[in-house]
Amino acid sequence: MISNEALIVVIFSAISTAIGYWIREWQNRFRPFMSIVSFEGDNFLRSTKIKLDSDIAEKTEKTFFIGNLSEITTLGNIKDAKDKANIILETVPETIKNIDNFIETLGKKDETKLAIFRSLENLFRSGDIDLFILKLLQQGEIHIPKTPRDEETYVYDLSEVTYNGGCYCLTYESKTLFIGTDFNKQSHYKGFFTPLVTILRVLDKENIINAFGIIKNKLISEVAVGNVILSKLQDILNSNSLWEVELFIANLRSTPLLLENTANIYVKDKTGATFCEKCKLSIREKNDAGKTIQQPSNYPLIIPNGGSVTISYFTEKSQKEMDCGDDFRSAFIKKQAEAWLELSMSGVGLIKKRIYKTDKKKFVEQNID
Repeated sequence: MISNEALIVVIFSAISTAIGYWIREWQNRFRPFMSIVSFEGDNFLRSTKIKLDSDIAEKTEKTFFIGNLSEITTLGNIKDAKDKANIILETVPETIKNIDNFIETLGKKDETKLAIFRSLENLFRSGDIDLFILKLLQQGEIHIPKTPRDEETYVYDLSEVTYNGGCYCLTYESKTLFIGTDFNKQSHYKGFFTPLVTILRVLDKENIINAFGIIKNKLISEVAVGNVILSKLQDILNSNSLWEVELFIANLRSTPLLLENTANIYVKDKTGATFCEKCKLSIREKNDAGKTIQQPSNYPLIIPNGGSVTISYFTEKSQKEMDCGDDFRSAFIKKQAEAWLELSMSGVGLIKKRIYKTDKKKFVEQNID
């Protein structure tokens, strides 16, 4: 039979152990620091096959820059065409204006050679005109007849420089302008630009006006196609995209945490309606080329005590697969909704698994401060 004294010792020891355990739990009570870095809504697999409407394929058939999209294509091709259409719409109006000014300057009687040079210089500072002209020359859209001239008839001096990846440089009265692109990597590009540079050097006004008139008309046609297809291509990309939440987590506990590889994203719009989608963890890894890529994780992630991670959660479904996919996109565009993540972590202790919610952040395109 246990004596009273021994029983007291056992009870006291048990109480001390329990108190010690709860003290450790109290010490480990700290909530991990979590901060949403950004929301993104344009993540997709480039190789995904897509069937386009025939009118989009027909519209791009004769483009020289945006690119010809077939009815059966990939999201990667659609993304490339969309980006190029965006470049066209952003830069070409100013380029067309500068072409008009250059042609007008050429047509003036008794206009000085310096004034013509300055107008040409202004034109070749316009956006991506070197790239536009290269594409047209490669596709044989600009016919430039040979202009046999003696070297003495050249108005502007010519050299080659490393600017713009390698290009021609025209000089006149200490003024310079650059024509061409990427000669260093693609030496044959120089041959495409040579006839154009030649008629410019000798100021063959008739052929110059004809050449830049063709360039202008082709650019106008490209703008017309861009205006028609840009929003349609963007809608296709949106509907096939996954949503991404980039998240920073710091483990403030004295023991490691095990972060589950699944979570939920919640979006609450201004009406109070709340939409939810399941997400999967993605971690950053370096591939064989040393480039950092996103890699889906099939396992939980250990965050060491005192450690931190920057990770992402991607929705398991694309926008078109979601019941409320259009609501997600609408909230994202209107920038009037708030969003948060709900995720679970496990740690050492009696209460091993806890559900955590991040702070609510504005659901917008740009990185969130």
